[in-house]
Amino acid sequence: MACHGVYLNPMTKETAKSTKKSSSGPTKDSTKDSTRTAIAIMAAGKGTRLKSKHPKVLHEVGGKPLLAHVIAAAKEVVTAADIYAIVGHEAKSVRQAVQNTGVQFVVQEPQRGTGHALMSAGKALAAYDQVIVLSGDAPLITPETIRKLRDFHQSVSHKHKPAAMTILSAHLEDPTGYGRIIHNGATSDDVQAIVEEKSCTPAQRKIREINSGFYAFSVKPLFANIERLKTDNPHAEYYLTDIAQVLFKAGERVEHPKLVRSVGRGRELVAKLLRPRRERLPHDQVHHDDDHQQREQTGDQIEDVAFFGGLTGRQFQ
Repeated sequence: MACHGVYLNPMTKETAKSTKKSSSGPTKDSTKDSTRTAIAIMAAGKGTRLKSKHPKVLHEVGGKPLLAHVIAAAKEVVTAADIYAIVGHEAKSVRQAVQNTGVQFVVQEPQRGTGHALMSAGKALAAYDQVIVLSGDAPLITPETIRKLRDFHQSVSHKHKPAAMTILSAHLEDPTGYGRIIHNGATSDDVQAIVEEKSCTPAQRKIREINSGFYAFSVKPLFANIERLKTDNPHAEYYLTDIAQVLFKAGERVEHPKLVRSVGRGRELVAKLLRPRRERLPHDQVHHDDDHQQREQTGDQIEDVAFFGGLTGRQFQ
């Protein structure tokens, strides 16, 4: 399936046809060495679990859209010119909400899944060596975690057999709701696949190593294999999680550094994110944040606040 997204210059309405005038492509300081790193942020989805007319990445926490928090973290790792927000559902509204951040935009049209989103960004990302993939609805991701994911992938990619993909995983006491990391045998450290919980066998459901939804890819093997993704699933979409198995079958290495820490869901996540903001607020504004937090948790707008994305990891094992 050939797929080319529309690249939008962050300061104009120009498309990929006029990118010669844009600032797209890797900057000289993409990483601390010569490796060219981009960050792609998934921000195209509707969010089927939300009871809201707004795109899920535009729901606010701490006075800012979820996507803005993710962009802020990403900008501490690479320049805005190396960050690509992949937008689709209500693309204009999403783009306008974070226009002042200076990041690049790629339009995914139509929206056919997370794998299709990355296919749409293929042209924009082709000049890079590696790409970090983040979720636009996971505002607790930290610059530290992004850097460590980048550096881990970069270090293993310099070994004898470079890694094509690095999956940030974690071990949870209760892995309910998360995709499981499947290894190539009980004693193997090689990742064979990511299996979403609804597709897990009873044995796979017992696995406590889960997929956080954050990835690093080497660009060449990624785009050499991404067209092999299939849509033989209930939603007839291209799932990015399936790329792990595609790469494994192609003989590529898939790595998985594990998070030592993780946080919970819902109320705990909102409170954790708001805490630094509350500490900076004048006393008369704290009550406003309490009201905002309560509205985010009541369920009249949001059915499941688990979409805040629960893994913030502070260090790697």
